[in-house]
Amino acid sequence: MRQLGTLPNQSDAERFAAWLVTQRIDAHAEAAGDAWAVWVRDEDHLPQAREALAHFQANPKDPRYRGAESEAERLRREEGRGRKKAQRDIV
Repeated sequence: MRQLGTLPNQSDAERFAAWLVTQRIDAHAEAAGDAWAVWVRDEDHLPQAREALAHFQANPKDPRYRGAESEAERLRREEGRGRKKAQRDIV
């Protein structure tokens, strides 16, 4: 897991991390002093995520980021159900 960068507030960091999840980039935000750090799990996604972060920092109100949190939550629930089903199928 690598830190992608920081954003000044929690709502921006969480919205951007959620948007990354909707792009199939596993990410999350956490407090880092006076800012919020965005972390990416798979280092192979860092170049793409860095480009996206630069765009987000220049255009945080871009409509593409609207609704990212709810979509990311839906994807996470779906992934969790898939993992549970896979575990049941193994047993």
